[in-house]
Amino acid sequence: MKSKSKTSTITACAAAGLFVSTSSLQAANRTYDGAALDDNWATAGNWGGTKPGAGDNAIINGITPGLRTVNVDTTESISRLWTGTNTTSANALEINILSGGSLSTSVASQLSQRSGSVVMNLNGGSYSAAASLEVGTAGRLNVVNAASTATFQVASGDAAFIKGNFNQSGIVNISAGKITINDAEVGDTGTIRIWKEGVSNEGTVNLTENGTLEVTGLGANTDVVKLVGTYNLSDNAILSMTGGQVQGDSTRLNMTINGSNITVGTSFLNLAGLAGGTFNFNFDEFGVSAFESQVWTHLSGVTINVDGSNYTGGAGVFDLFSMSNLLSEANLANIELTGFSGVEGVDYYYEQSSVDNYSRIVIVPEPSALALLGMAGFGIFLRRRRNA
Repeated sequence: MKSKSKTSTITACAAAGLFVSTSSLQAANRTYDGAALDDNWATAGNWGGTKPGAGDNAIINGITPGLRTVNVDTTESISRLWTGTNTTSANALEINILSGGSLSTSVASQLSQRSGSVVMNLNGGSYSAAASLEVGTAGRLNVVNAASTATFQVASGDAAFIKGNFNQSGIVNISAGKITINDAEVGDTGTIRIWKEGVSNEGTVNLTENGTLEVTGLGANTDVVKLVGTYNLSDNAILSMTGGQVQGDSTRLNMTINGSNITVGTSFLNLAGLAGGTFNFNFDEFGVSAFESQVWTHLSGVTINVDGSNYTGGAGVFDLFSMSNLLSEANLANIELTGFSGVEGVDYYYEQSSVDNYSRIVIVPEPSALALLGMAGFGIFLRRRRNA
């Protein structure tokens, strides 16, 4: 393991204003005014005669009334992207990175403003960041096309990757595209944070329609991914953090897994104590997907909510957390099962075992359930197998 400590983060945090890095102070500021009236990034006339280059800061503000649209269909590399540098209320800005287009930033950039809206749509194109992108107040990052990608390169000593500023965090929507956070410093100690604990408004990540959020380059349980904020997974979504340790936050993590076609997993899952969080498992008609860990799992700090309202199947066993080794079990007082009462002829219960290594929902034909419980009319049973 390298001796140098790394703290690499993907965060949503509060800040009072713009932070200008040392490197960006050396760059020229190029402000988009749209004077050429073609909405195209590459047109020099939209930038007062000189479009921003690799050493320049691109400053783009929205307009009010109406919407300022900036389309990127060429390869563009800049130092920093700034939005929302003015304080005019209700400004609206939309940056579209289209097929054949790519935008690269080399220092911390900003996709937020004090009010109104500022949106970056990756619609066939790509965005690459060597440092953070603030998705803050009024900010949205939408990955909306299967060919679209956003890549963040983690390097030792970097402070943040996707984060928020001002008073609240923004929203990241990944639909049919991919965001990759590449941890280049495998073996360093430190943490990659997806949003940031300790602020009043964490961010939201919506994964749907084959959308993928992955953290790569993780090599040991000392490579930690911290999940904070709200995560909604549905419709073939993929959340992959294989190779490292995933931790939650007992008060600031809320993850919802909707349905039976989700892929979410890591190698080491630590939801013990303050590293816990709330996990909502919503059944579709077929069942629900599990959070998978390849090596070990701690569940002592987790809250589990299971909703079976949409389930139409019969008897079955459905893992909520799948692992090779369950090191600590969930507190049964923090587990709630709802919605299964509409499924006729079956009974249901939650069970877990640190001996046999499972955390699951069991649905059984009603007579078997009644025999198991030893009494009629008791619809929910939380069974815990204790170590001998």
